Amino acid sequence: HSRGRQARGMLRGQAALDAARKLLRTEAFIEGRFVKPLGGRILTIANPANSSDTLVSGRCGMTEVGVAVASARSAFEGWSTTDPEARAAVLDQAAALIEEQTPQLAALESLNTGKPLREAEGDMSECVSAFRHSAGFARALVTEAPQRHLPDVALDGTLVKEPLGVVAGVCPWNYPAMMAAWKIAPALAAGCSIVVKPSELSPYTTLALASVLQQAGLPDGCVSVLPGAGDVGAALAEHPDVDKVSFTGSVPTGAAVMRSASGGAKAVTLELGGKSPAIVTSSADLDRTVEWLLFGAFWNCGQICSATSRILVARELQAELTERLVTEARALTVGGPFGDGCHDMGPLISGAQLDKVRGFLRVAVAEGNSIACGGATPDGLHHGFFMAPTVVTGVKPGDTLWSEEVFGPVVSITPFATTDEAVEMANDSRFGLAAAVFSEDDAEMRAISKRIRAGTVWENCNQPVSPSMPWGGYKMSGLGREMGAGALDPFMEAKVLMHQPKATAKPLGWFSRFR
Repeated sequence: HSRGRQARGMLRGQAALDAARKLLRTEAFIEGRFVKPLGGRILTIANPANSSDTLVSGRCGMTEVGVAVASARSAFEGWSTTDPEARAAVLDQAAALIEEQTPQLAALESLNTGKPLREAEGDMSECVSAFRHSAGFARALVTEAPQRHLPDVALDGTLVKEPLGVVAGVCPWNYPAMMAAWKIAPALAAGCSIVVKPSELSPYTTLALASVLQQAGLPDGCVSVLPGAGDVGAALAEHPDVDKVSFTGSVPTGAAVMRSASGGAKAVTLELGGKSPAIVTSSADLDRTVEWLLFGAFWNCGQICSATSRILVARELQAELTERLVTEARALTVGGPFGDGCHDMGPLISGAQLDKVRGFLRVAVAEGNSIACGGATPDGLHHGFFMAPTVVTGVKPGDTLWSEEVFGPVVSITPFATTDEAVEMANDSRFGLAAAVFSEDDAEMRAISKRIRAGTVWENCNQPVSPSMPWGGYKMSGLGREMGAGALDPFMEAKVLMHQPKATAKPLGWFSRFR
């Protein structure tokens, strides 16, 4: 698992910050070049680790949407007929360039999101993996299956797969580069062109990825990146020349995207929210489990849709687990990415997100929950959007923290009496993205995992993902899957060719004059 590992030659401190600012681009990327949006409109973005330091990006509008989609449509005509091996070669080269430029790209990601450099470095490794896996998917792509005889109709049939067309990728702010890679790489591997709308809070590494792809030899127009507000995403979803929308983000915005896309009967993939449980059985090894629980709750400051923010623990272990989790949460270091030392957790993405998390905690206290640790900005960090790792006890089914996605460094602990009750509590959510189970009894663990309604269940681990496996959720956690062996299927159309062999050709004889 690559996330969080530090590679050799990585930048730190002022050197990393200088590299990030050197790589930062504020324009849109359309038709293979960086261009300023019409009228020079901009968005102001606060540095999460130092809110007095503001960044800017271009703000695209309907003009840029129209140009980018037209460019993507034109580029699709050539790219879709390119041999899959040639497409794979471009993706492999992009992976190599991302790997080579990881120190600079990671520094840029940390500048924009505030996440620790080692987390950003792990994200770049995930991007490399996404492009390399997608190159492999392209090479393995069977665009025309062998013709086979269909005895029920006395005909031969052939299944052909063709690139779908122009894709709109709408990405979130928590993993800007990785989520963009998960959309761009398989779309290009399938032969589609793609227009990406990054979050208005975190556009920079997506713009950098577009530049990397150009360096890798991708034809102009195959990838465009449009920084801007929500109106850009809505316009892409509604555009008549966009054939598919791939969206990652919140449930309300995802529902709006689906409504917009429905007018044109577009294909839609949605990766939405979660309220993932972590079940700790009575046989769990707490020495190993506690760190995985910390990782599942506080990695990326809890700003991850699969965060296991509901810990369900066997009642006999509740007191010990709570004590150990609180002790370890208090020991985690919090700070910005470019200061002294390597911190465990960075800031939240924005002041609005910090206020949202504080609001959830006020409601929790009003509902009778108790904050065992955290719940406030650590001393000396009021210059950014920081929140201490927070553990909440006394949370019951039906409470706000039980059901609502906080998207911050907040985890709750709730006891259960039996494994049947644990499974019932785990499934007591409108979401079903992920879950974790901790047990030293493999049979018990697998039995619990199979009963949980979630797209991914981690067993004695928490949060690892691989582009070789599909990612997505049950219920309101989304629609469809990304990556995995079927990663290219959402970006392709299936065509059936029905053929009457000459050797068995004869008149249909349906109409009397032909009998």
